[in-house]
Amino acid sequence: MKLNIKVDELILKATKCKKGFSCLSGKTECMCEVESSSGINVTIKAESANSCHYLFRTSTSAYCLCPTRSAIYNCYKI
Repeated sequence: MKLNIKVDELILKATKCKKGFSCLSGKTECMCEVESSSGINVTIKAESANSCHYLFRTSTSAYCLCPTRSAIYNCYKI
């Protein structure tokens, strides 16, 4: 599936992406699958977690601390 994803320029500037903002390509396959959201950060399914410096793992959960990924989820629910 390919979507036309737009994120506010201020959020993009706050994101230090080492993956070239592949999440903005519209291809949802490159994004970790979200379990829930606090509105600021998202909890992702650990088995879908891609290697990224915004990934934070605990013994029971995985969190994405990326501002752009959170904005995408909060706006598009993907």
